[in-house]
Formats: sequence, C-alpha cells, structure tokens
Amino acid sequence: MYFIYSFLMGTAALLLLPYWVVKGLRQRKYLSNLKERLGLEVPALPAEGAGAMWIHAVSVGELLSSVSLAKRLKEAYPQRRLVISTTTSTGQQLARERANFADAIFYFPLDWTFCVRRVLQAVRPSSVVVLETEVWPNFLREARRQEIPVLFVSGRISDRSFARYQRYLGRFGFFLRPFLGSALANSGAGFCERQPQVRHGPAGRDAAFAMAGIASTRARAFAGGGGG
Repeated sequence: MYFIYSFLMGTAALLLLPYWVVKGLRQRKYLSNLKERLGLEVPALPAEGAGAMWIHAVSVGELLSSVSLAKRLKEAYPQRRLVISTTTSTGQQLARERANFADAIFYFPLDWTFCVRRVLQAVRPSSVVVLETEVWPNFLREARRQEIPVLFVSGRISDRSFARYQRYLGRFGFFLRPFLGSALANSGAGFCERQPQVRHGPAGRDAAFAMAGIASTRARAFAGGGGG
C-alpha cells in the first residue's frame, strides 16, 4: 500500500509540475525551497550530543501556537538541539521571526521515503511534536522504524485541511481511508489535546509528554472512516 501511495504522490507531482514551475518563476515560490523539501539541503547540526527535539508547525496558526512550547523545551533542555519545520512559506517566514532561538528552521520534507530518510539522518531527532494533524504515512513509518516517538499536539484537523481531505477521500477514499487509518494506527503516534508537560522520561528521552486525551472527533472519524 505504501508503494501505491508513493506512486500516487509521484503522479500528482508530475501533473502539478507545470503549475509549480510557473509559480516558481513568477512568484519565486516552490522552486526556491525544493532542494530542502527533497532532503538535498538539510540543516547543519552538530553530529555529537543527544538527539534533537523537532517541532513541526504546518503554517502560521500552528507556528504561533508552538512558540511557547518551543521556548519551554529550549529552557528546560538547553543542551539539546531544538529544530522547527513548517510546510508553508508564510509559516517559514514567521518561524524565522518568532523562533530565532531554534537551532535550525527548515521546510518539512516531501513524503517520499528517500526525502524523509535524508532529513531524519541529518536532524537525528529524539522526538517529534506535530502541531495539529498533518498525516504523512512515509514519515510516520520511518520514524517508527527508527524508534522516534511522534506526538500530535492538539491532534485535530483544521477546517481547511479537513475540507481538502474530504475532497481527496471523495475521489480516492476506497484506498486512502483504510490506508491512512492503518498508517496512523501502526505509527505508534500519540495524540493529546493540551500542550504537553515537559518532564524527564525513561531511557534518556528527556522530552517526554503527558498525554491529555486522544484525537479530536474529526481526526477519529477521518482515520476510522466515519463522518465529520
């Protein structure tokens, strides 16, 4: 199923390539950060030391919600590297303005296995915190393979994302619904509704998180094939 998913991702990318090229030439979008999204240009982080704390904020709203958490983690564990990724260019710009205390700020990789592996090898995270719910199956699978815990904080799908997923499910629901549900179920990812509490965890995982709940109604319906 992962092969089919990656094939569909590649097909969609080829179909959208003309649009990305035009946008890139006219507005300098997409092309300027393509190498970063492909994992060809990854943040330069020291090879020594404990694994990094990785916070992923999709766009502006999620980034604003993550700043206080990022500061708390950095203050609590100054010896650990803190990295922040975003999906959108507006989120990236805001991250560089509001979270300049982070050790690295970069674009989240495209969800192809070779891209994900390159970035995971460079960042070497000990934990990944995702603000809201952005489901990337290959990323979740690689994180689980490398025993990297992933936590969805305030694990819900925004109205905009939910509408987009609903359109995709309407066209490819016969494949995507069971596949994404399985990807979430097998990822070992945790969900919580509040910001996690920072405390010392077992096996040297300093950035452990207290679970405050499970995914929101929309996220459960999406993963389980129910209604919105």
